[in-house]
Amino acid sequence: MRFFMQEFNNLAKSADERQHLIFIQDIISRMSQCSFRLKQWMITLVAAVLGLSQTIPTKAFVLIALLPILVFWLLDAYYLHQERKYRVLYNECITNKAVRIYDLNTKKYLTGFCEYLKVIFSKSIWPLYFPLLGLIIFLFIYKR
Repeated sequence: MRFFMQEFNNLAKSADERQHLIFIQDIISRMSQCSFRLKQWMITLVAAVLGLSQTIPTKAFVLIALLPILVFWLLDAYYLHQERKYRVLYNECITNKAVRIYDLNTKKYLTGFCEYLKVIFSKSIWPLYFPLLGLIIFLFIYKR
């Protein structure tokens, strides 16, 4: 009887560990979906502001397009940073059994402002935002 109880406990723990990994995978997927939606909204808002700037003759209106670019850039970096933290937690759950089951706290992973700066200028973020910033600066300089 003791063997069956021990085997049952191992199976239950294994199922809990699998469910914990599924939770983390769902969070990672949600973070990447939020990042994608932010990019969609940012492009839509910048296009709308630039379209309106063509009808209004002032140069300052072009600068208004900088606000959504910068805000969405920081938000996108935040979501990517959170996603990376959960990826570290996921890898630690797989390799290290010391992680408590159903613990989703990521405060101890990738902490500090330098880690956030690395994400802001990562190769999955800057290729979208730098050209838009360049376009806005170009339009501001050459708009009549």
